[in-house]
Amino acid sequence: MRARAGDSGRLDVTVNSASRSLSGCTMTFAYWNPALRLQTRLLNPQSGADESVRVRRLGDGALDVRGEPVAAQHWRIEGPAAPLDVWYSVQGDWIGLDAVVAGGRRFSYRLQ
Repeated sequence: MRARAGDSGRLDVTVNSASRSLSGCTMTFAYWNPALRLQTRLLNPQSGADESVRVRRLGDGALDVRGEPVAAQHWRIEGPAAPLDVWYSVQGDWIGLDAVVAGGRRFSYRLQ
């Protein structure tokens, strides 16, 4: 996949010599960016697909960060693939991710 700024604020994306143009400010699945929570479409950098997503807040809780519980906001990203759960500190820092990956295995990321 190759992407570059196009005319009139568009993003030109090329995947396997097939090109298309996306409108608006296109974000990728950049979990570390809290602005992701406001998106309805995300660019998949692995496939080049412009994917429709639903991002919703599931609530608040605590997540262990560096061995200590940290107040956290729990969000879910739903789209064409299995849902992803992401966690942000109250300050907006990305501190965790949970996902089901190939073979039904669970992948968890926690800030260390």
